[in-house]
Amino acid sequence: MVDFELYRIFVEVAKERNITKASEKLNVSQPAITKKIKNLEEQLSMKLLERKSKGVELTLEGKKLYEKSFTASPPLPLLSYACGFPPRRRQ
Repeated sequence: MVDFELYRIFVEVAKERNITKASEKLNVSQPAITKKIKNLEEQLSMKLLERKSKGVELTLEGKKLYEKSFTASPPLPLLSYACGFPPRRRQ
């Protein structure tokens, strides 16, 4: 079963290029985001992010997945929303 929450988190981290900023935007703890990204990497058997001292960089595979998440039909963020995972807003 596909866990769209993992993809939603990946897309936000990829967009922000920073786990801290993504965690604040998603209202999810940094350790939880790191764990979910690791779970996604394990499920896909590929490394998606390179951790750097000032954020993250997408690997080649990560760039492809990020691009595909918006060209999929329907796009993953929209599909995630339709499946009951609406974007979380800051309070």
